[in-house]
Amino acid sequence: MSSQADEVARLKAELAALQQETASLEKKPKKDKRKKKEKNKRKSTADDEAAKLRAELEAVDAETAALTGAPPPEKKRKKDKKAKKAKTEPAPAVPADTDAPPARRAYVGGLPFDATEESVSNYFSTLCGDLEKVEIQCFEDNPERCCGIAYVTFVEPDSLDRALTLDGESFKGDGRTMKIRRDRTGNKPRRPPPPRVAGSLTVYVGNMPWAASKEEVEAMLADAGCAVSSMRYHTDAETGQFRGFVHAELADESSLSNALALAGTRWRGRELRVSHSETGKKRS
Repeated sequence: MSSQADEVARLKAELAALQQETASLEKKPKKDKRKKKEKNKRKSTADDEAAKLRAELEAVDAETAALTGAPPPEKKRKKDKKAKKAKTEPAPAVPADTDAPPARRAYVGGLPFDATEESVSNYFSTLCGDLEKVEIQCFEDNPERCCGIAYVTFVEPDSLDRALTLDGESFKGDGRTMKIRRDRTGNKPRRPPPPRVAGSLTVYVGNMPWAASKEEVEAMLADAGCAVSSMRYHTDAETGQFRGFVHAELADESSLSNALALAGTRWRGRELRVSHSETGKKRS
């Protein structure tokens, strides 16, 4: 009995030891997971702390830059990088615009209807300086009467600056005030005239008053020494109103030269535009 009891006790002791060993083996992975979880938590906390420190550092840099006027380090690096890139890359070539007129031209509105080239020239040359050109704009149905607008081109840019100070003044002291500004439209170069079609004697004549009749246009060309074989007098399809330009078929080379010489000359208050016609007819 005694020996059996001792054997049972021994087996129980071995079983308890085995159970304890098994329990320790089962707890070990859980312990490792717990350690890993704690390690990850510490790492996450460290990352949060680092991010917080970086944010505080950037805030200090930004505040310092605002006080000193210098760009923050990050922006400065980007700026230096752009400057270095711009330095290494050649600047794009800017074509010289030789056709654009200088900024010496003024738009003048609010002029009296009886204003003339002479009166406008006297007014601005006296108050502003030497003039290069005065262009009076007239009513289309009355080419001899100013419509209240003129373009004044000065010899020197300073004269234009002085003219701009007269904005809001009265030309004749009658309560009518002028509107003066830099002419922006005049700085846009016009399309170059088309080349001559081989053997063509056809010209385009434009910028004429709408009130001009076909007979008056023919007479104007004849007075300039142009023998006209035929002429297309362009009118509006609905109203029949003259559209201000014609295509004239001339009789000879001499007439062609005389017609082209009319370009830029004034006729009934307007500067004529004359060029070879893009739809010119060929002559044998």
